[in-house]
Amino acid sequence: MKAVLLDVPECLLEQRRLSGADRLDEVWEGVLHMVPPPSIEHQDIEGRIETWLRTYWSPLHPSHRVFHQVALSASNSWTNDYRVPDIVLLDEQTIANLRDTHCQGPCTVALEVRSPNDELFEKMEFYARLQVSELWFVDRDSKKLEVYALADGGYRLFEADSDGWISSRSVAIQMRSYDGGLCFQIIEQPDSRRLL
Repeated sequence: MKAVLLDVPECLLEQRRLSGADRLDEVWEGVLHMVPPPSIEHQDIEGRIETWLRTYWSPLHPSHRVFHQVALSASNSWTNDYRVPDIVLLDEQTIANLRDTHCQGPCTVALEVRSPNDELFEKMEFYARLQVSELWFVDRDSKKLEVYALADGGYRLFEADSDGWISSRSVAIQMRSYDGGLCFQIIEQPDSRRLL
């Protein structure tokens, strides 16, 4: 269910801050988007992907970093306009954008787990303005994977190869949906292949 409050009472905001319910909230050009807590399945798939990325991708280079729930914004005064992907990947080019409280500028990859009634496709324009190189969307229920590459100010959907693999152009990772799960591996490192 979506709701619109023209003026959010300060007591509601304070209650959300005290309870920690605001940790997933986003602000879109000054408009508060209150995001409900993710389901158990959402958290499970997000955790498995993050664990694999920290185990196999992060060690490839000292600047490779993986974070979950980091606010992305174009501005140092980020609290007026930001989005929070489930997972962000930062490499040697984008690590300089990381601040103590947010990422000011693009990450290399923003990964989102799709859930019913979410706003992923509405976020794509923001990510394009920020120049995030790739977006990875994983459907929470089907585990269907969609990878989008930044091109001409928008995003273009990657096509899988004949075996169903999608190779990231921004990071050295191949991935595919596989029998209700996901399979990830570092390109040319078959020992890193794992079914998630």
